[in-house]
Parts: sequence; structure tokens; C-alpha cells
Amino acid sequence: MLARERAALALLALSGAAFLPGALNRFVFPKLALVAAATALAATVPARGRLPRAAVALLLGGAGVLVLAALSGRAPLLQLIGLPPRYEGLVALPLYVGAGVSGARLLGHGRARGSSRRFLDWLAVAALAIATEALLETIGLRPLTSNVSRPGSLLGNASDEGAWAVLALGPLLAAAVRVRGRLFTAGSLGAALTVVCSASRGALLGALVTVLLLVLITRSRQTRVAFGLAAAALAIGAIALPTTRGRLIAGSGEAAHTVTGRLLLWRETLQLLANHPLLGVGPSGYLNAVPRYHTVAYERQIGPQNPPDSPHNWLLQAAVAGGIPLLLMALALAALTLSRGWRALSQQEAGGEAAVLGGLLAGLSGYGVALMFTPTSPGVTPLAALFGGALLAGLPARAHADRAAAAWARVRGAARLTAVGAFVALTVVMACAAAAEVALRAAIDDAASGHLPASQRAFNLARELRPWDIGVIATAAHAYVTLSGYGIAAAIPHARQWSQIELQRWPGDVQVLSDAATLANAEGDHRQALVLVRRALALEPNNPDLAVLLVRTRASIHHRAARTATPARGSNPV
Repeated sequence: MLARERAALALLALSGAAFLPGALNRFVFPKLALVAAATALAATVPARGRLPRAAVALLLGGAGVLVLAALSGRAPLLQLIGLPPRYEGLVALPLYVGAGVSGARLLGHGRARGSSRRFLDWLAVAALAIATEALLETIGLRPLTSNVSRPGSLLGNASDEGAWAVLALGPLLAAAVRVRGRLFTAGSLGAALTVVCSASRGALLGALVTVLLLVLITRSRQTRVAFGLAAAALAIGAIALPTTRGRLIAGSGEAAHTVTGRLLLWRETLQLLANHPLLGVGPSGYLNAVPRYHTVAYERQIGPQNPPDSPHNWLLQAAVAGGIPLLLMALALAALTLSRGWRALSQQEAGGEAAVLGGLLAGLSGYGVALMFTPTSPGVTPLAALFGGALLAGLPARAHADRAAAAWARVRGAARLTAVGAFVALTVVMACAAAAEVALRAAIDDAASGHLPASQRAFNLARELRPWDIGVIATAAHAYVTLSGYGIAAAIPHARQWSQIELQRWPGDVQVLSDAATLANAEGDHRQALVLVRRALALEPNNPDLAVLLVRTRASIHHRAARTATPARGSNPV
């Protein structure tokens, strides 16, 4: 192995555990920065394996569909770039593909001796780090301060935490049982503990599927018994931990609430898809499109807080992002990955490499099950793409005619140079984006403590570091609008500045319109506020917060009219 290969494997394995202390969002951009750097490194080394042409065709076709869908969406430029919180446009999607290509180049059919072991060593280290934080959070400690009941360890979200652990569990458990090794054993225990601590039912189901697949693909009876015991231990751990047991019991309030919410969201998503079957609503378009379909039952049981930006099901997510064509391509790519991975496994001689390949296949399959109940995310998807790339490239490439092979080699050479430059640039962009989160945290803290000039400087710095992101503008506008709504007059000029920019660039977002209406009320322009509230209600008719804001705005208008009315001549002023 070259040193660059070692570094790329380490960065890809550790990316899920990356975070930035002192940042507002500590988890997204540090992980993407490591993936971008690893992908740039992987593009500079000789390819140990390559994606099959069928996979390349499906990826290019999917990219074309997503571009068309974004251009036909409500906010074409913003959707092309990618909207918060997952940024799955030009920001994140190329990195997902890059991680898959890196998996093929580094862990494909002709992988270097020892590359699989080195990758699993670093994956075990990441699993132990994530498990340690998950365990501390479970017993009530919060080293990483969080205000949510299920904080999610180093992934920032409990569902992402569980999904990442399902992926890692496959190869680590396979290596621990069939190859042995203290680090593999510790890593597999860490991954299993993380699944249990996440209290994610989708992750628990995915983990059980992962272990059962390891049982099925193993020929040794003794090894099957070991995997079976691992499945039993996982189930016992889930039942023994009170918080996880509470979510597994269907009658518990939180469990029933989550199940009801999923079912309502899926039903509304199907209605949305029925109205947009060809291209969906584009990448990152779900957040603005689905509120129109929220029923009274949804608003009563779930509420308008933390609006969903995904249907929490990868099949529906593909369909709403790119319509039925993208869904069919996603299914075809998944089937191709599993079939080629299975064929590669069947051709592999018994031993460590067979164990790792089987673990990758089992982990990715379990992740696919977990993904039926949770969205994709920057913390987990790159690792899944890496597994997929390794499985797709697990078979030797076909030989082609000399002329065609020479032409294809020239195309690959140009693409490789382009990719290196692109991913180096993305590394810089993601690093700056992560630094902007530190400035955003400082800005929020300064605004909350009344230091408005300092907060304004920090918000401007964050925008300079991340000029392409509407999320920076939205964060600043919401912070100042909130202060304005509390009657802090000094915040109104700052709120007006950011809100005008936000409203111009993202006029179809309910929160943007709600903030603008709140600001208009704070400025005394109640009629403009009424116009904005009505526009927001047209996008989400059953939103109770908007209904309250509408009533308050109308009351302000009537109150002002009553105060300024002139009594008629001769009437009793009393």
C-alpha cells in the first residue's frame, strides 16, 4: 500500500466520528471535509478495482434526473446546491459518489495486501469512540452538550448513530468471529453497544438482519453458533436497557407517537408523489413541498416544529427527489450491488478476505433495512457508499478490445485529473463551511447576551466563509427576528437586513415567511404581516402556529384601527 492509500482508508473510516467542538452544527461539515480529503487522496493512487459500467451508467443517469428535477423545482439554484440540514445537492451528493468510487479503488478486487485489515482497524477505533460517547449519554452524562432527549453520540442524531453502527457491525463482527483480534472484537462490541444505546428500532432491526445474514453466508457450524449468540446478546441488551426497552414496547407513549408520525408522513408523501410522479420535487425540495399535504391529524400529533426534510424511507426519498425514474435507478443500483457482492463472495476463498467481504455485504444489507425508517445523512451515507463501491468492484473487470480499452483509458485519465482537482476544492469548501459553524455559534451566543454588534460581525464572517449557503442567512434572520418579537428594538435593523435577503432568495419556505411576518408585526406594519402570513398558510394550511400568528396580526390591525378612528360629528365620544 502507498501512504496515500493508508491515509485515505483511515480518513474514510474515521469520518463518521468527526466533529468540531465549539460549532453550532458540530457534525455535518467536519465529516464531509474528511470524506472530501480522503476521496482526493484515493483519486491519486492506482485503482485496485473499478466500478462496473452498468453502475457508472446508473449513477450518471441518476445525476441527470436530479439536475432536471432541481431545475424544475421551486428554488432551482438552492436545490442544485443543496439545502440544510443535509445539503444533498452539489455539496454532499458528489462526496457520496466519491466515497463509492474510493471504495472501488481502494478495496476492490485487486486490493493491496493488508488494506482490508487497515480499514477495519480504523473503523474499530471510530466505533469505540462513538460507543463511548453513546454510553456516557445513556447514563445521563453529556460531554457534548445537547438539548434533545436522544442526542446521537458523535453523529448528532440517534437514528444516524444507530444506522452507522449497523454498517460498522457487519465487517467488524465478521472479522472478530472469523479472523479474531482484540481490536476487531472491541470494535464489534462498540458497534453493538451503539445500536442498543441509540434506541432506534430501525437500527435494531437492521442489526438483527446483519447478524442473520452473517449466519446464512457462513459455512462453519461453530461460526454460525457464534453469530447466533451475538444476535441473542443484541436482543437481550435492547431489552435490558430501559430507554431502549421503552421504545420497543408498542404501547409506550413515545413509541406510539413515533410510529403514528411515520405512518402519517408516508401517507402524505405518497400523495405528494402522486402529484409529481415524473421528476418528484427535486433534491432538497421535500422540506418546502410536503407542508401543503400536512393534515390536521399530523399537525395535532406531530406539530410544525422541526419540519421533516425527508420522508424517512429511502425508497420514498428517492422517488420525491427524482420521481419514479430515480426510484427505479436506485433499486437497480441496489440490486446490482448486492448481486455482484454475492458473486464476489462466492468466488472468494475461505479466510479473512471472505469474512470482510461477507461483513460488508451483511452490514450494507442491514443498513438498507434501517434506512426504511430514517433518512440518508452526511454522517452515514459516505460509509455506506464505500461499502457499496467495494462490493461492486469485488469482481475482476472485463477485458475489452484494444482500441476501445485505449479510448476508455484516456477518458478515465482525464476524469481522474478532474476529480482530484474537484475534491481538493471541495475539501477547502467543506473546511471553510465547518469554520463558519464556529462563527455561527459565537453569533448566536452574542445575540442571546445582547451584544448585537458582535453578533452581526460573527454572522457576516460566517456568510463570508459559506457564501453559497442560504442556511447561514436563515439562521441570522431567525435569531434577530426572535429578538425583535420579544420587543428588543435594537435587533430590528439587523433582522430587516437578513430577512430581506432570505425572503428574496427563498420565498417559498414557511419558516422564512413566518419570520418575515413576525418582523413586520414588530415594526408595526401589520398589513404587510397579514400578507406574509396568508402566503405561509397557502403553503401549510393546517399549521397551528401560523393560525395563531394570523389571529394576532388581525387583532393588531383592529386594535390600531380602533385607536386611530375619529368619532363622528355629534356622537358621544364615550
